[in-house]
Amino acid sequence: IPYIEAGALHPRSAAANKVELFKEIAQALDLDGDAVSEKAMLDALWKRELHQNTALADGAAITALVVPGLGTAQLGVFTLAKPIDYRSVRSLSVDVILAVLAPPELRNEQLWLTERLSDMLRHTDVVAALRMADSEQALSDALEAAESTVEAMGL
Repeated sequence: IPYIEAGALHPRSAAANKVELFKEIAQALDLDGDAVSEKAMLDALWKRELHQNTALADGAAITALVVPGLGTAQLGVFTLAKPIDYRSVRSLSVDVILAVLAPPELRNEQLWLTERLSDMLRHTDVVAALRMADSEQALSDALEAAESTVEAMGL
């Protein structure tokens, strides 16, 4: 899977709520060398959630942030040791979070990646595989297997 930077795969996070989770995501995806601070990343996460909660069925969430100053499109994958209240309208608990970030000029790449992840969620058991992963390598392997499946399906 393209767009995964070093440190962007986080299995079994101990985050106990959405505030802690978003802080972890902002810290993990704050790459050295780009023009985005950890605070700006955190602000972008909350801004996105204010427009629309990103929780989906089956305990997963996909958030797609447009982050001015970011140098590249990127994907972060976070699983939680225990599901958290994601503050959604339907009171959904979430324990698998996919964060797709891009600067405004790479919005098309972000949309492609978000659609690809959506295909994986709908047509594979990637959520269960990510949930079981206990290492960065296991998260990567789960994504690669899902990618191969949707590719074989012609999606």
